Amino acid sequence: MELLPLSQAVEAPELTREHLQRLRADHHLYCRAALKIQTKAGRMARFEPNFAQEYVRTKIEEQRERTGKVRVLILKARQEGISTWCASRIYRGCTLWGNKRGLVLADKLDRAGDIFGIYERYDREVPDELRPPRKSTRGAREMSWKTDSRITVETAGDPDAGRGSTVHYLHASEIAVWPKADETWTALMQAVPTEGGEVYVESTAKGVGNLFHRLWLLAESGLSEWMPIFLPWWVHAEYQREVTEGEWDEIKYSSDPWERKAMDEGIYWEGRFHRLSINQIAWRRGKIRDDFLGDERTFRQEYPSNAREAFVLSGDTFFDVGALEEYEQRAKAPIRRGTFVKIGQGFKLQASERGYVKVWEMPDDDGHYVLGADTAEGKAAAAVDASLSDPEAERGGRDFSSADIIKVSELEEDPDRPGHKRRVPVLRQVAQIHGRMAPEVFAEQIYYATSWWSCPGPEQMRTMREQALTGIERNHSSGQTAISLLKDVWKHRNLFVHRRINVRGAKISSYYGWVTDGTTRMPMLDDLAALVRNQQVEIFSADTIRELFGFVRGDDGRPEAQEGTHDDRVISFAIGVQMTLHHRNQVTGAMPEPEVADTPTGL
Repeated sequence: MELLPLSQAVEAPELTREHLQRLRADHHLYCRAALKIQTKAGRMARFEPNFAQEYVRTKIEEQRERTGKVRVLILKARQEGISTWCASRIYRGCTLWGNKRGLVLADKLDRAGDIFGIYERYDREVPDELRPPRKSTRGAREMSWKTDSRITVETAGDPDAGRGSTVHYLHASEIAVWPKADETWTALMQAVPTEGGEVYVESTAKGVGNLFHRLWLLAESGLSEWMPIFLPWWVHAEYQREVTEGEWDEIKYSSDPWERKAMDEGIYWEGRFHRLSINQIAWRRGKIRDDFLGDERTFRQEYPSNAREAFVLSGDTFFDVGALEEYEQRAKAPIRRGTFVKIGQGFKLQASERGYVKVWEMPDDDGHYVLGADTAEGKAAAAVDASLSDPEAERGGRDFSSADIIKVSELEEDPDRPGHKRRVPVLRQVAQIHGRMAPEVFAEQIYYATSWWSCPGPEQMRTMREQALTGIERNHSSGQTAISLLKDVWKHRNLFVHRRINVRGAKISSYYGWVTDGTTRMPMLDDLAALVRNQQVEIFSADTIRELFGFVRGDDGRPEAQEGTHDDRVISFAIGVQMTLHHRNQVTGAMPEPEVADTPTGL
């Protein structure tokens, strides 16, 4: 039978096999042909997917085509219709195919009721020929059909939800505020087929450290199979309002820096800048004024303009936000990723998608390098290590080790002497070691990395290579273990030595490793902040930039990672910058003077 044109297929009163195949193949067509929604004005209307809904559909179908399943995290502004869209996907799957189970878990009872109402409306309004014979309805909780398909809507308060059966379609709504989120999530994912099924996690951010935030960070870093999708508020056509000529002038000439940048340069999303209109700015202003009583921070959480902004900071960002936004746009994917392994008497970087080492620039025989490292926190060492002037052992649940290799100088053509080269200073991130690993594994990766990104010897000894100067924070036991292994087992020849001279006793104390304490911490962070602010250092790692965004001044004024996040990459990079000041072969030459201390004991 010849297929009807699309416009006629949508209106066709009778279902043919060909039409069924088209509806199974085309979700957008199915929404328009079969489903109705209730508008904000209370009227029933055909479901015409909006931009946000179509964007999600496109991304999801690309993932399904590529992987055979859907695992998606949707970070969204309020009321963009994502729950409605997820319901259309699940209802279609459970009614056009048999033996399917859809499960929706919402954060609270009233939201579960609202979502179930969407399914009831779909089932009531769908053309008869597209609705299988109904088996039963269990209150405002479940509907099932004689095709052995069913859809259940529950709240996330029950950690056993979904146990004991296979779930082909799972919709986790507002997961950021689920009670017992981790326990419930673990049980749920056991019910979803490992190699199939569709899982949609959609939520507003609701702060940091929760399950949704952790899932998002892993997905954004490429460390999980999940695809992160961010939907800014300004893609939704309803989020704008008409303005009078007077209002237009008032907004144009009273705009704050954020508004000016949004209108003139645009907001970066999906590979390009999008300029906001006066009408969108007017809507935003009115929303902040009327619904949020002037609280712009809360507005940004509920209606974010970019993914980072959604997870509202718990304090003021320590590093310059404008500079970080520019770094964010210049971030690059690594050219190689792997783990260093021993091969005979040598070593190689063995390729691995989840390797510890990310590479942005291969070693340059004429380049000079340093390495800064921050080890995962073990037993606090401040109380037993005399090199620490006060108990500054890192606090907070850090469980990653991180190291950054920074290029210090390189050769370039000398414009004043054709055919000759000159050494010039640079400050460029070329590689990063990061992950959960034992101190001995971290030490091994550092040894090979500093041997690969090594430095040429003095001019009279050009055939010799010198390992990159290596500064490892020694504040806790895992750092001391890594230093000891590099010094005694690996025979690393260029470990940083912390020197401290006491003005009372004129005594110099020397310790292997970098000491982060009350004397060194703020200057170290201030040095990095100045370089970032003035764009004098090249940072390619999107993960490093993300951690810089999350490094804030807490209530006590102390710069630290915001609650629920990590700062391993911030500290390792800051230590790396300090190593550039101590690198003997740098263009600038001399070693800095020892740190000066003044203690009653003279030690």
